Amino acid sequence: MVPGMDWISFFSMQGVAALSALFIFVIGCAALLVVILFIIDLSQTRDAIRHNFPVIGRFRSLFNRLGEASISPNRHPEISNFSELLDFINLVRDLSGKPVGFKTVVGAHTWLEEMCEKIHQCGIACAPDFVTIDGGDGGTGAAPMPLMDSVGLPIKAALPKVVDILQRYGLRDRIKVIASGKLITPSETAWAFCVGADFVTSARGFMLAIGCIQALKCNRNTCPTGITTHNKRLQRGLNPQQKALRIKNFVDKIHYGSGLIAHSCGVPHPRALRRHHCQIIQANTQPIPLDELYPTQQTAALYRTDLRMTRPAEQT
Repeated sequence: MVPGMDWISFFSMQGVAALSALFIFVIGCAALLVVILFIIDLSQTRDAIRHNFPVIGRFRSLFNRLGEASISPNRHPEISNFSELLDFINLVRDLSGKPVGFKTVVGAHTWLEEMCEKIHQCGIACAPDFVTIDGGDGGTGAAPMPLMDSVGLPIKAALPKVVDILQRYGLRDRIKVIASGKLITPSETAWAFCVGADFVTSARGFMLAIGCIQALKCNRNTCPTGITTHNKRLQRGLNPQQKALRIKNFVDKIHYGSGLIAHSCGVPHPRALRRHHCQIIQANTQPIPLDELYPTQQTAALYRTDLRMTRPAEQT
């Protein structure tokens, strides 16, 4: 103790020194822990958030566990029946001023008939502007395998059903049908137009064009081709200038091939293809015309606008 210093001042100084040392020790330990967590998060590949945002990503996971699980719902919470579906479609259409529809994989088709009946009850104007039909074998590499393998009809079974149901309910002209689901060649797109699709979209085709090898690692941040990853090293495999040319070539070949098939059938463009232009080879190698396999449906009298207009006169 310094001469002339009382005991209270002495112990106060000693306490401050001890607290300062303890504070420095805690800060050092915390810094060391952060460095260790940073290395662990950066080296692991199971959690993409922690890999892309080391340490910080852990706090997001912590907060997620404090409340509801951070899991995307398998449906919109605003939609639990067809009335809510149509109301939501019209709400988005009114707010955006854009055409609004929905995308679905078809299993049982009774729900589609129920929706068509509901549309007629509410008025044709409330109908969605389009319906995109995907195949049950679609999905990203992050999709659960049981769903990819066993749930939903393939596009070649689903698309004719949807087109025919809309035709029977008199909604074919009101609702555009978009075909999706592994339609990545000119012959497949031509088939979709023959069945009745208004146009065709493709995700898989563009992915394959830029180099996707279907490694099924879309959700792991370890895509070896650099397409679905934030890893800077892996992203070097995705050269935008080179891949842009491949995308252009893919689109050009689809347009050219589809037009070539249409012209060979005697129509000016692919959208003019009809079911009688296509024949399906059966397992016994015998062909069957598509319009015999899926006969063209007639609109039911109840939903024909021409009959609804003339019915009052006939009754008088």
